[in-house]
Amino acid sequence: MNEEKIKELFDLCIRVSSKTNRRITFDYKIDGDETMAYLYVFGHNGAIEKHFMLSQYYKFESDNCSFDKANEYLLSILNEGRCSV
Repeated sequence: MNEEKIKELFDLCIRVSSKTNRRITFDYKIDGDETMAYLYVFGHNGAIEKHFMLSQYYKFESDNCSFDKANEYLLSILNEGRCSV
């Protein structure tokens, strides 16, 4: 995952936070050669609804480690709040 994708996810988190009543945590960690982005989406009851652990340099097969799945999930939250007009 490159820097542009990390920025895109961060920007989506900001949009979700400002355009919905959902709470999201975005954490970016650099530790030696390990660079990770952690996303936590909280439900209306305050519990973690969905989380993603994304590596900038390594690819993992799990859905919660996929940039595309994280991007798709955040966009779906934004689409939930759209008016049908």
